[in-house]
Amino acid sequence: MVEKEKEQSNPENPTGEGRSSSRTRSRASSVPLSHRPAADEESCKQRPVGVEEVFDILPIYGHLQPGEQQQVVFSFYGHENVSREVVARCHVEDGPTYEVKLRGEASVISYSLDSTHIDFGLQLFDHKGEADVTLRNTGRMGFTFNIIYPKREDGEAGEEAGQKKALVEEQTENGQEVRPGQPMVTPTEGYVDAGVEQCLHVLYLPGVPELFEKRLQLQVAFLPPQDIRLTGEGVFPRITLNLPRNMSDECYRDVVQQAGAAVEADRVKEELLTAGGGAPTEANCTPTYEELLHMEIERALVKQNALAVTGSLQERRDSQGSSRKWHKLSQFPLPEYVLDFGYVILGQVLSHTVNVTNTGAVAVSFQLNEKPLAGSEFLKVSSSKDSAQTDVQKSEKPPCGETRDLGQSNDPQDPT
Repeated sequence: MVEKEKEQSNPENPTGEGRSSSRTRSRASSVPLSHRPAADEESCKQRPVGVEEVFDILPIYGHLQPGEQQQVVFSFYGHENVSREVVARCHVEDGPTYEVKLRGEASVISYSLDSTHIDFGLQLFDHKGEADVTLRNTGRMGFTFNIIYPKREDGEAGEEAGQKKALVEEQTENGQEVRPGQPMVTPTEGYVDAGVEQCLHVLYLPGVPELFEKRLQLQVAFLPPQDIRLTGEGVFPRITLNLPRNMSDECYRDVVQQAGAAVEADRVKEELLTAGGGAPTEANCTPTYEELLHMEIERALVKQNALAVTGSLQERRDSQGSSRKWHKLSQFPLPEYVLDFGYVILGQVLSHTVNVTNTGAVAVSFQLNEKPLAGSEFLKVSSSKDSAQTDVQKSEKPPCGETRDLGQSNDPQDPT
């Protein structure tokens, strides 16, 4: 029999669901929280909920033989913005009275994230990027959560689908599996108590040198899933020489055509943006058409190689250290440059200066492989920086857009 009741509304009960956002080591953008509509005025004016509508006890009476047991079920029915505390008393015939304190509070689930947009920026395509997202339980009751990964679409391009279906995975220190082109979050599920924070670790391996935009969803309890967007660009260190390249092979024909079409499309797009009032590219930062074409050819070849390596690793199920195996994605020889000294008179020394320019988005270091020239004792390669001549075995990292000079000569009397 219920004899005592203490009733109060829930003053701290939140009226909205938190909408997520994520803070990352990369750039992130915050978003406002979206709220569940509060109870309207009519519901607030409704009659108070009686104690018999909040708590229930079954059975409320019975008869027990010596040594016999009886299970009693206590039920709490949550009504909006209600907090109740009562005392139930059990009277034993010709015996004592036992008290059971019942307490219940109805609340809504609410949470927050620090951003829904994770910007990895410029990310080496064969290295995984990392970011942290903080999930906060801003409500008064715990909830479960899980990460929903997007399903692969049937209409994906063949090369992309081939990469995404690769079963070869990179094992992180904690045993997490990272696949190229697919974001990974740890933990993928869990429980967050009231007022507690949960750090979600986001990993992403681009796998190909191109812009990327990926989405995943955070599911909190029964609330609608919250989208989390990942953006960035997979890049690779690159340099160009002011020399012609040998791309006469048949295998380069399709790549050259595709690269030309891509460069032309970008040019048209930039012209439209400029005509529409967009900010034009600075003249001193604008590469020539030939430079853009060769850069696009390199990117396309590196991408093709990365997809081929991924498929090869899938077939072999490479068991080597996974922290190294994805570096094979970028170990790929590009079309060679040609330095032609032409006809040289016996005993004459000819020199040619080659400009090495960093046309990529990250600093690079480069090293000359002179082994193929082992039988050509008359050829010497040197580097110039600030008018100082030094042998080029390994160059320091020039920043983006910076140029180094390499000198080459064919001195037959040089002992080096």
